[in-house]
Amino acid sequence: MDQMKDDDVCDHSLEDIGMIGRMIGLGNILAAIISWVTWHSIPWAIVHGLCSYFYILYWALTQSHLIAPLR
Repeated sequence: MDQMKDDDVCDHSLEDIGMIGRMIGLGNILAAIISWVTWHSIPWAIVHGLCSYFYILYWALTQSHLIAPLR
């Protein structure tokens, strides 16, 4: 029977961390920050972070009065 080595477990864990890092992008972070600043709620920040650019676009369309006009 083939047994796993401790090194195999560590390598697998490092691969998982790398995959998670690639999944979290600028859109996720920006959406979570905008949500936190707007609602001050960690659960909503997580939900909006998962929605990513869809929440950013929604926020920009509905809260455009909060953005300073370009001159």
